[in-house]
Amino acid sequence: MKRIIPLLIAIASTAAIASPTFAQTLQRSPSTVSAALAESQAEQAALDGDWSSSAALTAKSYRESPSLTNEFNLAADYARSGQIALAIPLYADVAANGRFSEGTALYAYRSGQQTDRAHFNYTDEANRRLAELTGG
Repeated sequence: MKRIIPLLIAIASTAAIASPTFAQTLQRSPSTVSAALAESQAEQAALDGDWSSSAALTAKSYRESPSLTNEFNLAADYARSGQIALAIPLYADVAANGRFSEGTALYAYRSGQQTDRAHFNYTDEANRRLAELTGG
């Protein structure tokens, strides 16, 4: 029992110190709100098959809030809108950095049709798409 009291004090102290930091991460800056809105609009444009608009909106979201998901989506939008030279380096970066990250597809890549939200690993999918785009 004597050992558990110092442990509980240490846990409570850590929680008290960490909680302001955690609360700060939950706050959204104007740029992250704008990025989330652009991402949502890009998803709708992609579902509508408007790849050029989706690429422009995803690029805005990626500039304002860089993330692996935004980078992958931007590469996909570039590829779907015929901007292969812009898609390849983004897919290569995702392949290098997405090993332990999972994504969810909103549409089937080849057909562009809405799908049942299939899950995938970013590195595996980026490598597959790179091979498809480069003929490798």
